[in-house]
Amino acid sequence: MSGSAGEVPSQPGSAMMMNPANAVSAADIGCQVRRLRLQAGLSQHELACRSATSQPAIAHLEAGRRVPTLATLEKLARALGHDLVVVLPSRASAPAIDPGEEVSV
Repeated sequence: MSGSAGEVPSQPGSAMMMNPANAVSAADIGCQVRRLRLQAGLSQHELACRSATSQPAIAHLEAGRRVPTLATLEKLARALGHDLVVVLPSRASAPAIDPGEEVSV
């Protein structure tokens, strides 16, 4: 990605980042994979072969009709010459509440 969470890198060797805090949708992931595939000059079939998946699976993913597993994202990132980076929100960002503490809303 170009550095901001939720975007796919545009340069080989950079990281393909997914940030749950930014709620990346299946459509966002599909657009990112398609953009990287086209930048690499690959057809859906070629990407499927390189990532040990099927061409229809790539088509569904790119159309946003399928949410890929982390394992699939890792295979796709590797096939496209990128790293997959998942950023999880810090527990410190959520307020700590003691088990017996009353909380008013």
